Amino acid sequence: MALPTCFIALLFAFALFSTAVKALSSDYYYQTCPNAESTITKVVKNAMLNDKTVPAALLRMHFHDCFVRGCDASVLLNSTRSNKAEKDGPPNISLHAFYVIDVVKKQIEDLCPGVVSCADIVALAARDAVALSGGPSWEVPKGRKDGRISKAIETRQLPSPTFNISQLQQNFGQRGLSLDDLVALSGGHTLGFSHCSSFQNRIHNFDKRHNVDPTLQASFAASLQNVCPAHNKVRNAGATMDSTTNLFDNAYYKLLMNGNSLFSSDESLLTESRTKRLVSKYATSQDDFFKAFANSMIKMSSISGNGQEVRLDCRFVSIKKDSLICRTELVMMAVPTCFIALLFAFVLFCTEVKALSSNYYDKTCPNAESTITKVVKNAMSNDKTVPTALLRMHFHDCFVRGCDASVLLNSTRSNKAEKDGPPNISLHAFYVIDVVKKQIEDLCPGVVSCADIVALAARDAVALVLLGKYQKVEKMEESLKPLKRDNYLLQRKQLSSSLLEDILLDSLIVLPSKTESTNSTRVTMLIQHYKHHLQPVYRTFAPRITRVRNAGATMDSTTTLFDNAYYKLLMNGKSLFTSDESLLTNSRTKRLVSKYASSQDDFFKAFANSMIKMSSISGNGQEVRLDCRFV
Repeated sequence: MALPTCFIALLFAFALFSTAVKALSSDYYYQTCPNAESTITKVVKNAMLNDKTVPAALLRMHFHDCFVRGCDASVLLNSTRSNKAEKDGPPNISLHAFYVIDVVKKQIEDLCPGVVSCADIVALAARDAVALSGGPSWEVPKGRKDGRISKAIETRQLPSPTFNISQLQQNFGQRGLSLDDLVALSGGHTLGFSHCSSFQNRIHNFDKRHNVDPTLQASFAASLQNVCPAHNKVRNAGATMDSTTNLFDNAYYKLLMNGNSLFSSDESLLTESRTKRLVSKYATSQDDFFKAFANSMIKMSSISGNGQEVRLDCRFVSIKKDSLICRTELVMMAVPTCFIALLFAFVLFCTEVKALSSNYYDKTCPNAESTITKVVKNAMSNDKTVPTALLRMHFHDCFVRGCDASVLLNSTRSNKAEKDGPPNISLHAFYVIDVVKKQIEDLCPGVVSCADIVALAARDAVALVLLGKYQKVEKMEESLKPLKRDNYLLQRKQLSSSLLEDILLDSLIVLPSKTESTNSTRVTMLIQHYKHHLQPVYRTFAPRITRVRNAGATMDSTTTLFDNAYYKLLMNGKSLFTSDESLLTNSRTKRLVSKYASSQDDFFKAFANSMIKMSSISGNGQEVRLDCRFV
């Protein structure tokens, strides 16, 4: 990297590590990101149109964030292999609508990169969720920073629905919130839904003298028992929080006064004279409730966290090492620490990117390729579909984010990964990659990337099928970010010839062919092609209405043999996909189809060259995974 670029990187790093902490302010983004709030409002409004549960989800998310480590967006962080994060703690299992924050963050990063914190987004989204549901609005103080620690065990600090008034007072008091705040914020229960587990204690075996909590109105208790029997087997059974579940109003207090509350913690508000008066006040006057709620939300959303950064992705911390954080006010006291941080930044930004090479592992892991070949060969002897699976896996990996093994990463509770995107549901043989990785890690720990394993396994899958030829494979690294939304690149089997040319150029003719030649396809892929080009014999496999889940047809007549049969069938009107047939609609591609149908040798040479070209599509790989399924 050129020296001036590195110098800019160092200046950026200095700004990153040495940012001063500013007090919260309602006009914090007035100059740096003036459209932040309107962007958040628009996204929340659109989400609410599609999902009526979004307002309750966003409000609860903000509450659960602030009550653990302060309002620092720690609730958004994903769990890792070594740490279970807050969002996966027991009280947060039912939290959802994280995607709304993701959409907001992406749009705001496009407008004002690195400016608006995830913690502020959560606070503003919660405000908008209330206002757009008919509730009050308020000026949100802004300027929070995002935390870098999130531990599931700390969700024990959240107030429980079984708490009594003393426990609630202590819990809220520890966060600087009063009894008045407790009653006002409890009104947020006017939105949403609760699972049976949160109020089961009130309707079954309440105490030694009562099966049901005697403070519950009898008919209401009976209705809850009907929905949530003692031995409930319905996983998501529960009840709405009040009778106007999608409207932010004071119905919660009215129901509470009439013995129709869900939680023990709700009922406990009537056991203390001061809180009971407030419940009565808010049941009588919605305006008084709205004013109190807005004030208490401002107070709660100002609970100080230990945020140190503005994340670029709300699910992940931006900086890995705690010891490398230094702020402006610490510079004079700890110059050496900041100097170390700058050196780290220099390495981070200025490391030379190595080019792909066919002999990349000759010294560091000389037996890598032979190990991969052996595993693939053994797998093929037990499962004839393995070659197709490995070749298709490599193709689908490279066409989303480049060849970076992102297709191997598992989905998590908070993120649906590529392998679970619609076009990839039928991908399989991931176990082959797992076996290879384990054996190679035993030989050369932390050296060979999963991306290279996929590329080499695809090469071996082709070569080991009878008549296949070898091609050299260049080596690459892996991605850290698998995202299902990028699968749109793979979803269209009805691509036009011109679009396919834009994507593959000269590789167009050879890559779709034998990626498909050793494969089978399902009926759903055939339906659009049904009416026109297919010969009648194919129609028996694809009735207009099929109830056979995995029904389909082989891609050509020699389905476990890598040959040029695909092109011969294509020339005779026996292709499956519209995208196959489109190769005959362009003079250049049609000539190549005819050429490869006539000469298998020409096809093999072209396929090998195009595979090398495709497998060199650059990804954003940043590591060598130890387990291909996890970052």
